[in-house]
Amino acid sequence: MSDKKNPKNSTANTPERRNPREPARLTLAELVVALLSAERALDSLASILDSLASILDSLVMLLQILL
Repeated sequence: MSDKKNPKNSTANTPERRNPREPARLTLAELVVALLSAERALDSLASILDSLASILDSLVMLLQILL
């Protein structure tokens, strides 16, 4: 059978198969995007942790006043 009659045998529109044992390979652009996303996530986490530290400081001061 030809590829036109049996689309299951056609490889024109199928993604390239990757060996699961090989590490994933990223393009430079994908790597840059991933690093920028990670940087934004870490900045957000740092901001949240700063806010929590401020809240804890306020709670400690309140406890010192009450005790």
